[in-house]
Amino acid sequence: MMDVIFKNYCISYDIFMIIKKILKIDKISIHKLQKMCRVQTLEKPTSLFYQGHIPIVAFLVIEGGINLYKNKKLKSTIAPGEIIGLKELTTDTPSKVAAESLENTTICCLDKSTIKEILESGDERLSTYVSSAC
Repeated sequence: MMDVIFKNYCISYDIFMIIKKILKIDKISIHKLQKMCRVQTLEKPTSLFYQGHIPIVAFLVIEGGINLYKNKKLKSTIAPGEIIGLKELTTDTPSKVAAESLENTTICCLDKSTIKEILESGDERLSTYVSSAC
């Protein structure tokens, strides 16, 4: 398997492709999404989904971060404004990584019905973000 250098880390190609699919969203769109979905603050590290499982929601980080692990090794951290798990959720594909929140992380949980609502909303910016990650 080919390895690539990403932000001074040597990672496998499949992890690089997952990271490449992470979506960065602007503040206006984050504000709109907060009105459409459930917002939750996690005060302590919390497992969001496990490697090999299909997530039941995708997560938009509003504050804090989400660590991604492969085989229990830290591979990346998702920052505010980024979404993780959207492709796996919409395609019913098992995740190649595990996701765990950092302390005091605020997330927006995007389920399939919210994603459908976004795509049908007519909001071109949000629809483009969501469809590009699927």
